Amino acid sequence: MTYKQNVSMIALPVPRHLQLKELAEKRGMSMADTIGDFINEAIAAGEIADVTPGVEVRAGREPGTGTPKIVMPIGQAFLSRMSPDVALRLADVLVDPERHRVLSGFIENPNVIGWDRLRVFGKGSAVVLSSSRSQESVIMSQSIARDLARQLRACASLVQAQIEQADAERKARPKIVDVDAMIKDLG
Repeated sequence: MTYKQNVSMIALPVPRHLQLKELAEKRGMSMADTIGDFINEAIAAGEIADVTPGVEVRAGREPGTGTPKIVMPIGQAFLSRMSPDVALRLADVLVDPERHRVLSGFIENPNVIGWDRLRVFGKGSAVVLSSSRSQESVIMSQSIARDLARQLRACASLVQAQIEQADAERKARPKIVDVDAMIKDLG
């Protein structure tokens, strides 16, 4: 299993670095998560899209049936055809992998052919997400895990609404009645 954390370095003037470090310490978080809070403020203000580059959560459709599902890449693999229930469970585990140890860190996704096993666990101050379909794991900061959880919940809500709408449309369709059979039954 390969653990990869994509990181980038930024240069800050020393006074800003010291201010950021002080702010992070006062908030009880890493400097990366403190910057993540600034990014979340920009998302909330509508300045940038609520998307986590490299782990884009999106609504999709199940091939063949067209049933709405959630798709999310993990490394080079895709966790596709995730139901809203699985997405919500994953969101809960991402936010607090230690509290959800009752799941043993695994989420079974029966909606994927061959079942996909997701493992979510804390590693230092990071959160690790791996899929049985990929030899890679995604390592992310806690703030990115919270972002991903928020995006999963929003997408699950959207997909659930699509499923409910499709069910309502299916129920509203006129039923085809076999008139000949009805006449035969009466006669």
